[in-house]
Amino acid sequence: MANYGSNNLIFKIDVSDGGALTAMTNYITEIGGVKVVRGNVESIAFGDTWDEHLLTGIRKMEPFTVGGFYDDTASTGPDVVFNGTHTVTRSVEITWGGTKTTSFEAWITDYERKPVVGDLTMYTATIQPTGTVTEA
Repeated sequence: MANYGSNNLIFKIDVSDGGALTAMTNYITEIGGVKVVRGNVESIAFGDTWDEHLLTGIRKMEPFTVGGFYDDTASTGPDVVFNGTHTVTRSVEITWGGTKTTSFEAWITDYERKPVVGDLTMYTATIQPTGTVTEA
């Protein structure tokens, strides 16, 4: 059984609309949980004494955050990549170590700079996946 650490993770996103995937790994120090949810509906009928659910067949990936040290490098820093004015979804690919990847289209729904006295400025961006998620 293989075990992987943070040094095995690669996070890529297209920096420009329709552009090539670019590794942002060196700008990210944390990624919120990447969670895939299977949709379901309550199916409790009269006379039931326990909660019941049926799967709908719809799956989705929950929004998650990425964050790290603020950097405004002109073409590759997180300020440009996550705070830009993009009119189309962004392609994202996460490699979990070895060859396992998760790929999807996403919107960047918010971007926050977080300055703190006596510390380095950090950033957080929220990634909202949309459409099909491909895991290979």
